[in-house]
Amino acid sequence: MIALLVSVFFLAATQGSVAQKAPSSQKGKSKPVQLFNGRNLQGWYTYLRDRGRDSDPKKVFTVQDGQIRISGEEWGYLATEQEYENYKIVLEFKWTGETYEPRKQKSRDSGLLLHGNGKDGGNGGTWMHSIEVQIIEGGTGDFIVVGGGTGDFAVTSKVAPGTPANAHAHYFHPDGEPITKQRGRINWWGRDPAWEDKIDYRGPKDVENPVGEWNTLECHVVDDQITVFLNGIMVNKAYDVKPTKGKILIQSEGAVMLVRKVELTPLSADRLVSIHANDGKGVGPKIKLMPEWNAFGYFTSADHIEWDNITVPETATYDVFLEWSISDKDAGRPYVLQIGKTTVEGNVQKSGGWEDFKTIKIGTLKLKKGTYKGSFKPKGSFPGGLMDFREIRLVPR
Repeated sequence: MIALLVSVFFLAATQGSVAQKAPSSQKGKSKPVQLFNGRNLQGWYTYLRDRGRDSDPKKVFTVQDGQIRISGEEWGYLATEQEYENYKIVLEFKWTGETYEPRKQKSRDSGLLLHGNGKDGGNGGTWMHSIEVQIIEGGTGDFIVVGGGTGDFAVTSKVAPGTPANAHAHYFHPDGEPITKQRGRINWWGRDPAWEDKIDYRGPKDVENPVGEWNTLECHVVDDQITVFLNGIMVNKAYDVKPTKGKILIQSEGAVMLVRKVELTPLSADRLVSIHANDGKGVGPKIKLMPEWNAFGYFTSADHIEWDNITVPETATYDVFLEWSISDKDAGRPYVLQIGKTTVEGNVQKSGGWEDFKTIKIGTLKLKKGTYKGSFKPKGSFPGGLMDFREIRLVPR
């Protein structure tokens, strides 16, 4: 799937809502910032339609048992006091089940709004102009441009090939055709085309967990790009995003949602590692580099990939992401990734087809700063192909 970005900086507001770059001494080993401290809403303010800022008599936003409870009873949002730019944000959320009119029998709905700019309620009196990563049953991971249709707010994304630019629905596809939106949405790749706005809706490809279970929504926000992961699976990506910085908002929109973590991690270019097929050597009788896909194919149990120089910039624990494709009937075969003496093992998951590249988190590695040899190998012998391999990416936790 689309490669993670390797050029990033973090900006935190230090005065009012002015974002400034982190000092160079913090680059490379910056620690995560807990935007929610588990005790109160320090660092946030509330905004509700028809009430305005910091007026919440019905207690739509509260902290209970170390979690933010967003009732959804009134439309509005929590917003950070500060602006942020270039970061990884992790939001852990779950639905409790309760809903309110006028969405009492409709899909449970909320959203993580990024790059919030301008007036509170500037979009229809309810939302701040922003780029929304939607949280809704069946559609978590969709992009919605909440910008009033101006060029000041826009996203470009690759969508399923052959979809007309004026089509009602566009679905993210990592090898698709680019389209720019100044309003409206880019659906995550697996959203059900037959989706209905009804409570408890689940599509056949949904990766969101059922009501009552925790979900992890992770966004890599780098320069003018946003990459979205849900429960470890990459579901959407946009580039040429406008604007590129702003406040972070969490919506209240008709359903009770609990949030137990809002964690933001500063990143820099020298902290990320890309281990790409194009940089490796295929070893074995059948493995072959396919330039049209930027991937190794014809990958059997007798083949493997080697890298001579993998530079790890710092001692850290890294999340490991694999970009691959495979037919459903051929999925399930075991593999092992080795970097130095450390390994991650797993079984190849379904991607949907040999031409459908996906990205998924496959584990973590603890690595010291240095240069390593590495390999990606099948584990054991089996008939048929292992996968088509495009890339391994290491992202510091």
